[in-house]
Amino acid sequence: MAAAAAAAIFILDLFIPLGVAVPMLYVLPILLSWISPGWRITAVTAGSCIILTLLGAVLSPGELSSAVATNRALASTLGLVIAWLVIRQKQSAVQVAEAHQAREESEEKFAKVFHASPHPIGITEVTTGRCIEVNDACLQLFGFSREEVIGSTTLMLGIWPNQQDRVRLVERLKAGEPIRNCALTLKTKSGDVRHILISSDLMEINGTLCMITLGNDITNRKQAEDALLEREQQFRAVFNQTTCGIAQTDSTGRYTLVNDRYCEIVGRLREELLTLSMHDITHADDLLANADQFRALVQGGPSFVIEKRYLRPDGSVVWVHKDVAAVRDNGGRVSHIVDAITDITDRKRNEKNLHDLNASLEKRVDERTKALRQEEQRFHGAFDHAPIGMALVAPDGRWLRVNGALCQIIGYTEAELLAIDFQAITHPDDLEADLSHVRDMLAGTIQTYQMEKRYLHKRGHVVHILLTVYLVRDTKGQPLYFISQSQDITERKPAEEQFRQVVESAPNGMLLADSNGIITLINAQLERYFGYDRHELVGQPVELLLPERFRTQHPAQRAAFYHNPQARAMGARRDLFGRRKDGSEFPLEIGLNPIQTAQGQQVLAAIVDISTRKQAEEMLKEAAQELVSKNAELHEANQSALIATRAKSEFLATMSHEIRTPMNAIVGMAELLGETSLSPSQQEYVGRLTRASTSLLDLINNILDISKIEAGQLELESIAFDIQSLVDTIGELMAIHAHIKQLELIAFVHPDVPAWVMGDPTRLQQVIINLIGNAIKFTERGEVVLRIEPDSADPDLIRCCVSDTGIGVPHDKLHSIFDSFTQVDSSMTRKYGGTGLGLSISKRLVEHMGGSISADSTEGHGSTFSFAVRLPKTTSPPTALPLPLLDLRNRRLLIVDDTETNRMVIREHLRPLGALLVEASDGPAALQALDEALGDGTPFDVAILDYHTRGMNGLDLAQAIRKRQDSASLPLVLYASDMLQQTAALSRELGIDSFVYKPVSRRRLLESLAVVLHQVPATTVRQEQAAHQELDLPPPCRILLVEDLEDNRDLVRLFLKDTSCQLEMAENGAIGVKKFAEGTYDLVLMDMQMPIMDGLQSTMAIRQWEVEQQHKPTPIIALTANAFSEESIKSLNVGCTAHLTKPIKKKVLLSTITQCLGALRDQAA
Repeated sequence: MAAAAAAAIFILDLFIPLGVAVPMLYVLPILLSWISPGWRITAVTAGSCIILTLLGAVLSPGELSSAVATNRALASTLGLVIAWLVIRQKQSAVQVAEAHQAREESEEKFAKVFHASPHPIGITEVTTGRCIEVNDACLQLFGFSREEVIGSTTLMLGIWPNQQDRVRLVERLKAGEPIRNCALTLKTKSGDVRHILISSDLMEINGTLCMITLGNDITNRKQAEDALLEREQQFRAVFNQTTCGIAQTDSTGRYTLVNDRYCEIVGRLREELLTLSMHDITHADDLLANADQFRALVQGGPSFVIEKRYLRPDGSVVWVHKDVAAVRDNGGRVSHIVDAITDITDRKRNEKNLHDLNASLEKRVDERTKALRQEEQRFHGAFDHAPIGMALVAPDGRWLRVNGALCQIIGYTEAELLAIDFQAITHPDDLEADLSHVRDMLAGTIQTYQMEKRYLHKRGHVVHILLTVYLVRDTKGQPLYFISQSQDITERKPAEEQFRQVVESAPNGMLLADSNGIITLINAQLERYFGYDRHELVGQPVELLLPERFRTQHPAQRAAFYHNPQARAMGARRDLFGRRKDGSEFPLEIGLNPIQTAQGQQVLAAIVDISTRKQAEEMLKEAAQELVSKNAELHEANQSALIATRAKSEFLATMSHEIRTPMNAIVGMAELLGETSLSPSQQEYVGRLTRASTSLLDLINNILDISKIEAGQLELESIAFDIQSLVDTIGELMAIHAHIKQLELIAFVHPDVPAWVMGDPTRLQQVIINLIGNAIKFTERGEVVLRIEPDSADPDLIRCCVSDTGIGVPHDKLHSIFDSFTQVDSSMTRKYGGTGLGLSISKRLVEHMGGSISADSTEGHGSTFSFAVRLPKTTSPPTALPLPLLDLRNRRLLIVDDTETNRMVIREHLRPLGALLVEASDGPAALQALDEALGDGTPFDVAILDYHTRGMNGLDLAQAIRKRQDSASLPLVLYASDMLQQTAALSRELGIDSFVYKPVSRRRLLESLAVVLHQVPATTVRQEQAAHQELDLPPPCRILLVEDLEDNRDLVRLFLKDTSCQLEMAENGAIGVKKFAEGTYDLVLMDMQMPIMDGLQSTMAIRQWEVEQQHKPTPIIALTANAFSEESIKSLNVGCTAHLTKPIKKKVLLSTITQCLGALRDQAA
């Protein structure tokens, strides 16, 4: 290169010559290049050439000559320099050779170090990233071969996951910032990520700027650091979430770290605790001990555990269990203190409570021990002086201690008994049962037992004992001895045996238990119920027979029973269950009865297994559910039927009104006609008219009743009534019908039937009248008997029976006679008449009253109709007339009647009163009885005669008696179905003392006897007899009749014609109200159905006028052709005083007027 430069300069010099110095300028660079080749020499040479060229081109000739001169001087200088350079060149050559050798040695050492380094080293070009050189450690780290790396760029090798990391690294180096231990993430050939610490510098190699990089693989250390960080995080989580409080303090006890639980226990915030030491919050009483232990720990002592108290900011104290340990460095110095605490405040509180309880218990134990000593003394005293036999018996049966009562019972001395065991004096037949109980007690199966057993007396006879045994065990549960109580029951054994036989033969399970619930007796049926043998139950608590869920309640129930011991039934309203031996349960009912025994009061339980009944009830429930669904289906049809029934009821009400309105005039006129003087044929015509009218009214009433029943509108009342008076009324009503057919009508009310009962007397009377009416209708001869008796099992159930001696009913027709509009056959309807509604109505009425009716009949021999209804007994009202209190003891009475049933009725009424009765079936027999009585010296006190006795009637017999001197003054009582005027006159002539209408009731009979025996005033009966014959006429008064029909107005006028009543009439309600306001009236007769203003509106208008005028209420009697009870209620609700249903009878009208006016005068008085 130097030679080429010199040649170029020489050629230029040919054109621009400068003199002698110019060649030196050529020679100098060449020499320099030879001496020290390099780029600097080349640069100097090139520079000289350029300078020379420029000078030659720029300088003028004059200037050139000056330059030449200068060059000469320069040449001289250059000569000297060249000489020095030659000398120096020789020295430099030696030095260069030495330097070259040193550099080669250095490069060899660098190469050895480069390749032998354990750290990866690489040299790359800065600009391209091409790899120039890498060592083996780098190849091994990244997994490449040398051939793959040398010449490849780092981008090609893919070792930079993020190429920007290299870019930022180069920029930092170019900026002059050294790279030392820079953590980077690089990838190996296999894709693994390695964490590397990089140190890099820039260097020029062969003119190329390169980057030499030294790496340190810290991947394992990074993983260890990550694991350590994770463990630290876990530790912090456990530290903060542990259930115990943990804190770290320095060696002085000042907190440096605390967890949440520690703060919670001591009640302080973390920020507050980190400014305090553990001594600052320690209770003053614990401070000294805690400080000593802490000081010892810091000085090298062991860890310690302590229970101490901390003070919370609110002043409260918290007890903690505290574990304290010291953490030391390698030099043994305390690094920090670890403090773990647990809140034991509750435990400390419980310990204090337990301590207090122990103290209390110790006190009570001391007191109890003292009491036990006293109790033991009392026990010994009670044991020795007990009235029953007491003994302590060893488990093997030896007597350990006995009292005097036991020695006296079995005849042995104390010493003789202590020398033997109880087996020696036990009856052989009782020994095994006794030993079985003993074994069970020793095994712990039972706690106590009671049994009856026999001891053999020292003299040889048997002593019956009631034995009760208890077992006493020590604190370890081992048997110590038995306590036995022996009660001598020899004397009561016969009575107990009878009681046992009764219990044993009972069809139900029977159980006897004492007040403690211990079973003392059972029967065989109870064994079968529960599956136990007798000896397994006797002596055991009764709870053994109860399911587990009931056992805890039973003691309280037993105590309640003994608090109020009385017979009672259990299980009827709530389920009770028994538990068999096999654990199965069954439903039962229990009847409890307290009884007094020699052992005190006990309870006798009668137990019935009702499993079968319960199954039936379940079946009934299922059937009921099915019926509910069926009823739902029938509901819609029922609604339609109700609409039709309502329409029918309205039609029947209208029909009844339209028929009764003209019937009122017909019946009334017939009644008035019957009171006039008529010929026999005319009387017959009137009778037929009356009977036809009555039949038509009965038909209407029956149809209305059937309609009410079918519509469900029949309502029963429940009032107190005298059943005997009801029967008397029925007898009076039906006696006329029976008398017409010459039948005996007999009514008997049993003495045990309550006098006053609760029920519906009107409907009961209707049923009985229907049955008696039917019996009279279908009986041609003989008798009709009404019997009323109480039910033997249920005293509130009254049984009524109507029997006759009539034509009877064929057996195949009995099932249909209670159907509506039904008779046995059509021929009977033609012969006897009737609609066939009476029995149907009676059946439905009885069922409506909660009873049932039945019929029994033999064709040609009569029928019996029976029904039973519930009529609870009630108290009689204060106004009730009591029965006479007759004293008939040792009184001799003669009863003369050809009917056995009549004699039976009188006999049942009088025999309970102590009367001595003699019966005769006809007159001759009666006279013979009189003769026999006189002959025996026991004459009769009274004779009771039936007027209708066949052959010699009652009056004939009375006449015969009066003709006999020895019985002329005998008191006589005559009873008959009616009393004609001539008969009554003859009775008075014969001196008959009392007369009784048939059927004979108990009250009438007793009152008649009271008269003839002078035990009550005669006026009582005479007034009653007069009441049957006199018509109750109203007093003088002014009456306003409000009626729209002329016939009905005329009828009322005729009814009142023979009275002292003044009658004024109004044609409708409006006129009636006007007349009432303008006049003065004592009573108003108000028809309910009228045009313009009906009776209801008129009555309300009158009552309103009375209120406005402050006028006293005037009696208003409602008159209606509507027979429904609702009409009566309506009229009474608007202010009517009474209500009468058309057709109206004269007697009923006059009686009602009299009663209303009498009540008004009573109020005025």
